[in-house]
Amino acid sequence: MKDRMLQFLLLTAAAFLTLSYLSCAGTPRDAGPERELKEPFGFNHAGYRGEDETALLKKLGAGWVRLDISWVRLQPEPGEFDFTYSDELLGKTEAAGVSVLGILDYDVPWIHDNPEGKRQVNPDQLEYWLKYVEAVVLRYGDRLAALEIWNEPNFGKFWTGSDEDFFLLTRKTISLIREIAPGTTIVAGSLMYNPFVGGPGYLKKMLASGAVEGADVISLHPYGISENAGSRRIEKARALLDNYGFRGELWITEMGYPTGGNYPHAVSPELQGSHTVKALVSSLAAGADRIIWYQLYDRYLPGENPAGCSSEAFFGVAYPDNSLKSGGEAITRLAHVLRKSTMVPELLALKQPGNIPSVIYPFLDSEGIITAVAWSRFGRMEVELKGFRDGALIYETGTGKETVWHPGSLVSLSPEPLIIRGDSSGGISFQ
Repeated sequence: MKDRMLQFLLLTAAAFLTLSYLSCAGTPRDAGPERELKEPFGFNHAGYRGEDETALLKKLGAGWVRLDISWVRLQPEPGEFDFTYSDELLGKTEAAGVSVLGILDYDVPWIHDNPEGKRQVNPDQLEYWLKYVEAVVLRYGDRLAALEIWNEPNFGKFWTGSDEDFFLLTRKTISLIREIAPGTTIVAGSLMYNPFVGGPGYLKKMLASGAVEGADVISLHPYGISENAGSRRIEKARALLDNYGFRGELWITEMGYPTGGNYPHAVSPELQGSHTVKALVSSLAAGADRIIWYQLYDRYLPGENPAGCSSEAFFGVAYPDNSLKSGGEAITRLAHVLRKSTMVPELLALKQPGNIPSVIYPFLDSEGIITAVAWSRFGRMEVELKGFRDGALIYETGTGKETVWHPGSLVSLSPEPLIIRGDSSGGISFQ
């Protein structure tokens, strides 16, 4: 009965949820099938610091963490594996109640005659790598919800071998895991997915090689300045996967916005929340099935970072004392909605008419509550919101302010997203 009621609510919402922005005229949209989101959000390098972090992950609505199951920690010298560190690590994440995406990475010095500067596994060294993979899979089995093969192999910092050698490693790893643990979720790719480092071309080459055949997921890291450009890259990647016959899921296993340092996509602490919300909803709309954010914590409390500190120290959405940055505040509002919602895809921003300078992403949760994430592409405009019942909550990601909406009230739409949540009477619109 409950499932039938949910199906009725979903179909009713899809039929009535006709949102339009009127700059010149509203434009009707073709409806498409709903897409249910299943625990779509998590964090890199999290889940093992104890009760305070566990409470923070629950507050933020995170169901996943992504962690290194490092080869060099398991086998620093030839011979027996030492699982002490990884046993302890996974024990802590199990206590935190999160699913773990384990990264199989990187090489070990002892397989190279001259290891300095190396980050690769050559074909004649694959037997050592595959023994490491086998050891991880046999020991941890279902304790790892998924396994990801390497990290950013198209980025020279993490892989110094040839593309062909990495494709061979990927193919052999998938084959081995399928043989010894056929039910394991295998994640391949893990590409730095920016055109400036050749991400799209590398993905095409990887698909053409047949290296990812048998994988369940392709993973990408679409860092960039513009959320709109990033979502378009994701949309094109999904189309590329379809063209090559890959029918698995597309995960974003790294994405984030630092609030310091000199990375080109660094943002102010005040605007991190705005960028975070835009990136999350536009990426899901573009075809991503899961997003694992980079990352949970900053390295330093405000004002305590050394001069000239790298942007890597500022990617967190929380400080080391568990207080939230604006990104964390925004995620707290949104992630709980995402983890139990269905998207209403007829209003995806990537298909918005060019004469309408705003975007909207609607979600319907399992209780029939509508959440609309909306912002203006250009400047600020006062609009009239219709279709929500009295008492809807409006959260401003730019200011952190929450207001209660009443019929007839004007809403200020700006480049900082609004998260609007409430019951709908049908026919929601901004005018």
